[in-house]
This record gives sequence, C-alpha cells and structure tokens, in this order.
Amino acid sequence: RNASALKASSYLRRLSGIFLLFSTLMTQEIYVLLLRCKARTSGGPTRVGSLATGKPARA
Repeated sequence: RNASALKASSYLRRLSGIFLLFSTLMTQEIYVLLLRCKARTSGGPTRVGSLATGKPARA
C-alpha cells in the first residue's frame, strides 16, 4: 500500500514537471508569435526579425 502511494506521488511529480515544461514552452511560443507580429507591423529591426524566425542574432 505504501509503495503504491509512493508511485502515485512520483507520477504526480513527473506530471507537474511535464506541465511546467509545457507551460514554459507555450509562453516562449506566444512570445515569439508576439515578436513576429510586432516585427511584421512595424517592419522593425532585423534582430527582432531573426529572433522571431528562431535564428540567432549573430548569424
């Protein structure tokens, strides 16, 4: 009984970790979308454009 409770808690911890990772990725995705829209509307600096396309600013 104790082992099953331990397994459940570890599963929950893993699930919360995955959720955290997913939410972080989604936040980045939304941020990139916002940057892309801003770059499109203002025709802004090339650094923002390269950031939106996912390429490093150095390249």
